[in-house]
Amino acid sequence: MNATLRQGPAPVPPAAGGLRVCHIIDTLKYGGAERQFVSILNAMPVAKKFAVVLRDQGQPGFAAQLAPEITLRRSFMRVRSSPWQIWRLARWLRRQRIDVVHTHMFWPSLYGTLAARLAGVPVVVTTDHGIGAWKRPRHHWLDGQLIGRAADLRFCVSGHIARMLHERCGVPARKLQLVVNGTEVPEPVSVGERPVVRIGTLGRMVWQKDFRTLIEAAALLRDWGLPFELCLLGDGPQRAELETLVRQRGLGGQVSMPGFQSDVDGWLRRFDIFALSSVEEGQPVSLLEAMARGLAVAATRVGAIPATLRDGQEGLLVRPGSAAELAEALGRLCTDADLRRRLGEAARERVLREFSSEALARRYLAVYARLYARRGGGDAFPASARTEQG
Repeated sequence: MNATLRQGPAPVPPAAGGLRVCHIIDTLKYGGAERQFVSILNAMPVAKKFAVVLRDQGQPGFAAQLAPEITLRRSFMRVRSSPWQIWRLARWLRRQRIDVVHTHMFWPSLYGTLAARLAGVPVVVTTDHGIGAWKRPRHHWLDGQLIGRAADLRFCVSGHIARMLHERCGVPARKLQLVVNGTEVPEPVSVGERPVVRIGTLGRMVWQKDFRTLIEAAALLRDWGLPFELCLLGDGPQRAELETLVRQRGLGGQVSMPGFQSDVDGWLRRFDIFALSSVEEGQPVSLLEAMARGLAVAATRVGAIPATLRDGQEGLLVRPGSAAELAEALGRLCTDADLRRRLGEAARERVLREFSSEALARRYLAVYARLYARRGGGDAFPASARTEQG
């Protein structure tokens, strides 16, 4: 049985702006889910916004990207296994008179939904940003029996994630809703022709991103005599292995790996092409950022990528794990400036229409208001009428 995925609701009613909304995440490491966490909160037009980071980890300065009106609370979970931490979080939520708790990813959803219910928060929702290949049967049970019951609604950034939650974890289809990611859309920057085409990518150096295949594709481009540079932004457990592969393929002159970089948009401006070689994805935030920058994209057909980037319209799609197909797509883009320009412009226009942070924030807010009204909250101006407890 497939999960029934409902589309986004109608435009948000004005009264929803009176809600007090708290988003909860594990850390502020510079990943896709974390960038969504920041951009959604920044764009959300509500009375009061709170950000809770369960563990005080992450890149220095990332928290500074939160808008100044957002109240940030850190380090509730020093030890994940301590039930006392859930009670502390519940007590804080009650004191802040939170109307909506919105959690991101597995551990924040487990602790955040339980704390929200203990605190009597009217609306509790989660966003699942990936399938969580690391999960064991006990995690799937917790996903279905605890998070699935405590949450009013589970947002999923791809149909694959929703089907997994329904079929493997037992989350009812009525509690699953497909939602797209969003990104800020920068002003376009005119870049002249370069003598060497610059290909870039961004992500953690883990097996899911399959940077090995991208490096093998780069070796083919080199063998075909195409002038290019490839930049792999990010860090992770596979970095040393990937550096060794670059040396083995003799790509030291074409491939650079500058590590983690916080100024994503600044780096995207340096690229002509964005490459995505993942074998497992939800809806990659890095893809949306590249599209918003107007880059031509070659990506694999996994997760929600084909629904985001249509083959031949906003980019080129290839089979995951195929260095030959990826090299062929990148080669087309390297040798055809008109194709790069046409695909990049179409990609940017699609992000403006469908995937902006503002549009996503309004979709979420419309759901908050509907769920709050269903709980008996009336006109979604509850905070001023409720008395502080605890």
